[in-house]
Amino acid sequence: GGLAAGGGKPLAWEGGAGEAASRYSRSSSMDMPIQYADTNNPTVTEEAAMNVGSSISGVGLEEAPPPAGVIELIDPMEVHRMFVHSERLNSEAVVEFVRALCRVSLEELRSDRPRVFALTKIVEIAHFNMSRIRLVWTRIWNVLADYFITVGCHPNLQIAMHAVDSLRQLAMKFLERDELANYQFQNDFLKPFVVVMRQSACMQTRELIIRCVSQMVLVRVSNIKSGWKSMFMVFTTAAADEQRAIVSLAFETVEKIVREHFAHITETETATFTDCVNCLIAFTNSHFNMDISLNAIAFLRFCALKLAEGAIGQLEMPSPASGVQEGAARPAPPSYMAELDHDVHVYFWFPLLAGLSELTFDARPPIRKSALEVLFDILRVHGHIFSEAFWGRVFDSVLLPIFDHVRSGEMFAGDGQDEIDAWLYETCTHCLRFVVDLFAQFYQVVGDVLPQILTLLCGFAKRPHERLAAVGVEALGRLLRDAGPLLKPQDWDLVLASLKEAVGDTLPDVYSLVGPPSAPLPEEQPEQQGADPGEGPLLEQGSRRRSEPQSGEAEARAWGALRRAVQSRSTTQTLLMKLLGEVHATHSARLEGGQLAALLHMLRRVMHHARAANRDHCLRSLIRIASEEMEGKPGMGPSSLDSGLVSDQPLLELERSTAHVYLAILMRAHLQLHSGASRTEGVQDVADVDSQLTQYIEQVLRGYVLMAEQLREGDTAASQEAEALSGAALGSEASTDCTSQKHAQLDFQGPLVTAALQGLLQMAAPTFQEKLPVLFALLTDLIKCQAAPMEVFRKLSAVFADRIGPILEEKLAKGVECQ
Repeated sequence: GGLAAGGGKPLAWEGGAGEAASRYSRSSSMDMPIQYADTNNPTVTEEAAMNVGSSISGVGLEEAPPPAGVIELIDPMEVHRMFVHSERLNSEAVVEFVRALCRVSLEELRSDRPRVFALTKIVEIAHFNMSRIRLVWTRIWNVLADYFITVGCHPNLQIAMHAVDSLRQLAMKFLERDELANYQFQNDFLKPFVVVMRQSACMQTRELIIRCVSQMVLVRVSNIKSGWKSMFMVFTTAAADEQRAIVSLAFETVEKIVREHFAHITETETATFTDCVNCLIAFTNSHFNMDISLNAIAFLRFCALKLAEGAIGQLEMPSPASGVQEGAARPAPPSYMAELDHDVHVYFWFPLLAGLSELTFDARPPIRKSALEVLFDILRVHGHIFSEAFWGRVFDSVLLPIFDHVRSGEMFAGDGQDEIDAWLYETCTHCLRFVVDLFAQFYQVVGDVLPQILTLLCGFAKRPHERLAAVGVEALGRLLRDAGPLLKPQDWDLVLASLKEAVGDTLPDVYSLVGPPSAPLPEEQPEQQGADPGEGPLLEQGSRRRSEPQSGEAEARAWGALRRAVQSRSTTQTLLMKLLGEVHATHSARLEGGQLAALLHMLRRVMHHARAANRDHCLRSLIRIASEEMEGKPGMGPSSLDSGLVSDQPLLELERSTAHVYLAILMRAHLQLHSGASRTEGVQDVADVDSQLTQYIEQVLRGYVLMAEQLREGDTAASQEAEALSGAALGSEASTDCTSQKHAQLDFQGPLVTAALQGLLQMAAPTFQEKLPVLFALLTDLIKCQAAPMEVFRKLSAVFADRIGPILEEKLAKGVECQ
């Protein structure tokens, strides 16, 4: 050690050591492979030892031996014999010898004129002792690994690259030897590459490591066993490198491995498959080259295909020590894989699926789209081999977490609204559709995750974000349309309970526009026959909540936000009501009596809520006043409340659409009850379907007739008052404006009356005849509604001609007096 550490001059020695100096000459070519000696022939050994190793040519590195005065006293051949015959040392001695030589080398490299003499000798010793038993070699390499890591991260570029190249030469020689099963010597040997790759701040050093590992793959691919793990760790580190060239160079090698040498990856150690997947996932996150990310995603699809085909060697869970268990046979076709243990699925499939899942929130749209397609294609094509328990894990840890950002509301805070909208209306919408499709496709296996699916979709529907809520309602409809025929009665109970919760949580609080947020209205409240819609308990309930609208920019912004929230909730409620109608239209034969009653109850609750707000004249006046006061103030957008009797009823559209759905469901249930074409036992469980239908039709007709009479009376009073105050001409103009507004309201309610009359045309004869005495008076009063739309009169004429006329003729024919 003292001899090797002595001072010296670069390139030449002093004194009479010219012959010795020639013996220590070294090649300066970095790419020249190391020459190893034949340890069975001493002469050859000593001669070959002179040519062992290679160095990086450059200023600042010296390979000169100790001072000439010392060399004159020691035969250089004796010094070389000390290194060449180090294999004759016992296990303890050789470990200490290597440790001492490493200390000397580090001291050389720390000097002002760093030398690599001891470094080259370390390479020689490692080669000469590579054939020792595994236990001793492991101890030697533990020392050398730390040494190469330290030198590989040296701030001097030439020293670091020389160390990496020396390590490469040793690795190439080490990989010539076959590795026994269940051993990790290759992995341990190559770990210094991983550590230096992670810790080195020098780009040239990291690039050299990639080239060295790539050369090992190309030359020794058939001999690499456990070493794949370290190699993929090197490439995974390179994927996150800040230099574009390193990322591209590393991916070229990974691409060649996957395309041409995939069978070698898992030939003896199946755990390497997961390392390969993690490496590809790392490249998908590279932001230097989108083509690299897209190709990495495509290779993940390829890996999934190989895994499903059973091409992953011995498909067993690796043991903690070796990563492989003995005795596992090569997998049979996919039908066999369906019986595999849950843990096997988790170990091999889960990293691949989870990595693709994380990419669905990538900032790059092409990456999001590609990852989304590959993820759900894999699940759709290969899902039949998954166990029930693993499917539950997929939904809980892969699919549902995609939407965590939306459900937590994090993505709605801060800037970047354009990016958020792009994710919501492209990726998120497609994700929901794919999740619903998967659930319908594998319902027999994944049926137990229905509560989580409903929670997700109803959570979307209950969001205050209007378009996001619409996405949730659309996904709910898709779920019930595709999976509805497969659902069991208890599943339908769960679906209706979730819908009821969504309906209740999205009721628009109109009273918040004129006061603090109100408590929910009662679910049911019978209407008082003949009462003024603007009077009674509803008016009193609303009046107690009102307060004078405040002014100011902050108040204007707050009021505008409340108004948009009411509009958003109203739109969501309208979509939910249409969904309820579609559910009954598609699956009415599968709904039991209690489930139909729950459906009707939700519709009545929404109608009652909307009617209470629309008929509260005081509330409407306060909303109109508040809208006019806030209009044009800073922070206030354009008003959506137009002037006019119709448009200032805040929930009029919701009331009308809900009424149409309610009438359609009642009519459909009535026809099923009397036709017997489907499951009528469920319909019969509903108390008096016929009675509910006729009562509602009577309510619609009576309300329309009453409204028409009030409009006629109001027109007359308004005309007389205007004529008395302002003269005949002005009175005529005011009367015309009032009449046009009321005609608009009649036209708005006309479609519902038309639907009610159509219900009378389709109603079963016994029911129609039974209710005719009550309905006849309303029908005759309807004739007096001259302002009604023409379609109303056409349907009314059809009712008299097709339903009432034959009854009258029959009674007259029998001589019975018509009452």
